[in-house]
Amino acid sequence: MRRLVPGIVCVVVIVCGALFADDATKGAFERLLKVDTFALGGVGYAPRQSEGEKDFRVLMSQPKAIALEMLQRLYAEGNPQAKSYALVGIRSLYPETFKELLSSMSNSSASAKVQTQSGCIVDIQELRIVAKDIRDGRYDYFLNHPFNDPK
Repeated sequence: MRRLVPGIVCVVVIVCGALFADDATKGAFERLLKVDTFALGGVGYAPRQSEGEKDFRVLMSQPKAIALEMLQRLYAEGNPQAKSYALVGIRSLYPETFKELLSSMSNSSASAKVQTQSGCIVDIQELRIVAKDIRDGRYDYFLNHPFNDPK
């Protein structure tokens, strides 16, 4: 019996950890669907990582196939800011899928307005412009070098 207890405790910890990770990922996905601002890198006067970027990074931390599935859903179901995060992630994971999405983007979705933020500058741009910036690598640095909030 004493030999079973550590094994049972280990299984319970693993299962609970997996459930928590799923809940955290689901929460991040749900928040991203209706995120207010697309921002990678520090935002605000005293730069900090945006909540949208934090949630985006939760999705990107998933296994590649799961992340792609969630990003495709985010692109299909999300607002223009969510679509922007989805495009950054899809370009990073599957460049060919990104190219297909760009070529199939309808005129109505391409002209959708995206609220962006860089530092303390908030702007409104058409999704087609944000997608072009993503395609041209404007967000690559921020994708590969996450902003760390000062402690």
